[in-house]
Amino acid sequence: MAEKHVRFSAKIATEILSRLSDGESLRSICRDVGMPAARSVLRWAEEDVQGFRAKYERARECQAHALFDEMLETAGSAQSVATGAPGTGEASAKVQAVKLKVDALKWYIARVAPKSYGDKMALEHSGPGGGPMRTETEHHFTEEDEKVVERIREAREKVKVQQSSEQG
Repeated sequence: MAEKHVRFSAKIATEILSRLSDGESLRSICRDVGMPAARSVLRWAEEDVQGFRAKYERARECQAHALFDEMLETAGSAQSVATGAPGTGEASAKVQAVKLKVDALKWYIARVAPKSYGDKMALEHSGPGGGPMRTETEHHFTEEDEKVVERIREAREKVKVQQSSEQG
């Protein structure tokens, strides 16, 4: 299938962003007559044509929220979907299909909107006013540590005395 070349148009871009925000996939949108190929839309975002990049990123975040709602509705429907002749496995297969859809939506949503739906929590430490943290270290030596340090000092002194006598 040949790629549809559609030049950037604010009207088309607005429709694409609106439909993405409602949860529709870019691939589905771009199949429609008069719509550009998905590759063209991604290029508009990459090249930031008329500020499209930030709008596209925001539409993808809104899409994640819409898909989250869809995921909740889909998960809620699992019990009503679980019908079929006893012993055929039909009900189990329907529930597994729902589970697969929910898992796929969960995976996608966590990647598109990680701040809202991601699994990882990032902790950031900073000092006063958001600046760097100041750290202080105290060393507490035992008596044994002090003895070792003193022996090292004595050995260094002996080496210095020995070196100066050999040079002199």
